[in-house]
Amino acid sequence: MISIFVKLKLPITCITPAGLKIRYSNINFESTKIKAKVVPTSNTTTIKLPTDIIVVFRMKREFMPNFNQSLDVANVHLFLFNFSNEKLPIYTIHVCFACTPNNNLLLEKFVKLAFIERSFKDKGYLSKLHSHLIT
Repeated sequence: MISIFVKLKLPITCITPAGLKIRYSNINFESTKIKAKVVPTSNTTTIKLPTDIIVVFRMKREFMPNFNQSLDVANVHLFLFNFSNEKLPIYTIHVCFACTPNNNLLLEKFVKLAFIERSFKDKGYLSKLHSHLIT
């Protein structure tokens, strides 16, 4: 799929289950050294400027981990949105959740509901993504 998009010079676009629109392409950057002319004693600095060259092997290698990360983030988003109505303390680091011991069953329920909502609501996210990519 990525090879086809690259040959057509198109980015891969999709909308995450949380509603964030992603435009994925992996372009090459070229290093350039610059020196400020205003301050004569300044050091040279290297900056990277984007080119028009698409790095296909990096797109193929990095798309799935980035895609999976977006699904994890969508679960966190959906979970926090639904759980916030409960007015209970919640702690999260990346995709790990914790709460007070007396609320663990409620926490588990809302984590499962977030996965279910992402996976099955409105025909399921993967079905919608498939339809989006082939049209």
